[in-house]
Amino acid sequence: MGGQTPKALTPVMAAAAERVITMGCGVEADMCPAGTYISEDWGLPDPHGQVIESVRPVRDAVREHVLDLLKELGGSQPATAAEGRR
Repeated sequence: MGGQTPKALTPVMAAAAERVITMGCGVEADMCPAGTYISEDWGLPDPHGQVIESVRPVRDAVREHVLDLLKELGGSQPATAAEGRR
């Protein structure tokens, strides 16, 4: 994820998506430009500017949500980093 930055979600992008998942717009709805296109909000705190000890639980929660989403969609589970190194 190094070098990645947040990207603005435009109404056009949201309308073209099958599903839009946000990470905390239910708490601060005015921060979500997609407005009515939001189909699911994970309600996670914003880790921006937080110390690493505060960011790790958010990272772990995102991973769990993604794994649950993969199961829901019938996709395969990704290999863990350790499995990928074998």
